[in-house]
Amino acid sequence: MRRKRIAVAIYDGLLGYEYGIVAEMFGLVRPGLEKIWYDYKSCRVEKGTITSSHGLIMEPRFGTRELLEADTIIIPGWRSPTHVPRPSFVKAIRSAYEKGSTIISICSGAFVLGHAGLLDGRRSTAHWLHTDELQRLFPKTAVMRDRLYVKDGRISTSAGSSAGLDLCLSVIRDDFGVEVANLVARRMVAPSHREGGQSQYVQPAVLAIENDEMGPVLDWMTKHIAEPITLEMIADRFSMSLRTFQRRFQALTGLAPLNWLNENRLNRARALLETTDLSIEQVAYRSGLGSTANLRKHFERRLKTTPSVYRSTFKLNPTKPEKCEA
Repeated sequence: MRRKRIAVAIYDGLLGYEYGIVAEMFGLVRPGLEKIWYDYKSCRVEKGTITSSHGLIMEPRFGTRELLEADTIIIPGWRSPTHVPRPSFVKAIRSAYEKGSTIISICSGAFVLGHAGLLDGRRSTAHWLHTDELQRLFPKTAVMRDRLYVKDGRISTSAGSSAGLDLCLSVIRDDFGVEVANLVARRMVAPSHREGGQSQYVQPAVLAIENDEMGPVLDWMTKHIAEPITLEMIADRFSMSLRTFQRRFQALTGLAPLNWLNENRLNRARALLETTDLSIEQVAYRSGLGSTANLRKHFERRLKTTPSVYRSTFKLNPTKPEKCEA
């Protein structure tokens, strides 16, 4: 198989941390994944000296030609929402998309997508400080102000810096499966999975009071995720009213309890399909999704595929993730 080509756009005023996330995620090849990992290139899209937001002078080896050849193009944080990108940059991004490329932005990189017309008729997001301006400048996009990241067809946008990390991990998860994504997350000492619909931020005052109390709740839910669980059961077990439990859980995780359960059960099912020979029925049972019909429903809704196709795609991966070093 040809390795997937990923290009990151490099320009003056590039936000350094956002670029670092992309380079770490896609440019660093983990041990044992050399034959399948991405073909990664940093591509200049402007002439002249390129200096990052942290004052580093950057000299990319590649240019617009390699950018246009990429399967996926990533636009890290744009220098400022008030700066209009050069026409040549906008044209290149639009041409790449028309040729079939996937385009991803991190934080204020969404403004470049907006100027290229790629957000029109789509859902999008950006750092919460910039969402109002994004909506004002590009009224044809539906800005999701409280999302970590949004995937809409071949266009993906993300909120602030750490949300870009979550989006990149989700790309790796889609390309190589849960186990490889977890391996990369462990290497970076990062959460292995945060769903895009999670809130960009939670209320610190609530967290400071309730983190210690909710920790055992999350541990118990994780341990018993394969079992039938009701919200009333959890609230009663930890001596909370149902309303208090739901409020505190969402304040801590940014997700409603049932959404959290479904996402974690789906990830458990994906891992079982990748790493075991259990039947589809057994995977459904051990992941807590109960029945093969329910398992298929979640796969089709969230992953646009079936459990069997997912297994054939990722279990036949020539490199077994469990042999890779973290």
